Amino acid sequence: FQILLDPQLVNATYREIAGKAGVALGAITKIIDGLKEGGYVLKKTQKEWILNDYKKLLDRWQLEYTERLKPTLFLIRFRPADNNFNTTWKQLTFEKDKDTVWGGEPAADILTNYLKPQHFIVYTNELQNDLIRTYHWVPDEEGDIFVYRKFWEYHRFVENERVAPPPIIYADLIETGDARCVETANMIYERYLKKHE
Repeated sequence: FQILLDPQLVNATYREIAGKAGVALGAITKIIDGLKEGGYVLKKTQKEWILNDYKKLLDRWQLEYTERLKPTLFLIRFRPADNNFNTTWKQLTFEKDKDTVWGGEPAADILTNYLKPQHFIVYTNELQNDLIRTYHWVPDEEGDIFVYRKFWEYHRFVENERVAPPPIIYADLIETGDARCVETANMIYERYLKKHE
């Protein structure tokens, strides 16, 4: 994930990568070795490596993220107390110090103004009771607000701090399998991720 955010990290020390990713140093060795073996990272010069196929790596990460990591991050589903939430949700202001952001469909709508969200993904470090108190959300197993624990630490999407980083939005959209969401994921790729190819 950190390398998708910053492909130049393939040239950083393993300690630097581990620090940015928030994982053990030993895990970085396995990850980088796997990237090299898979042909995702190639040697450009004696001391420089490059990411070989950004889109292929993004799609591989999306599958792994969706199947392995994301289910472990799920916290709770809510429904809004506001019956007009589907039209007023953009007016909701998350508490910056809590580091809560939109993912999936709402994030894509904020960035593209192309997709009317049906499901609302939120990534946060806020406690459940704080979410209820602050945003007036009601726990509901059938609710349209899906809350996940925010797993990244050191990245804020500078173009819009209200949303998750583009690889996460892309992954959330692709996961739906919905044609309009997939189309919007490709728009996100073209606007924010293709530059890394």
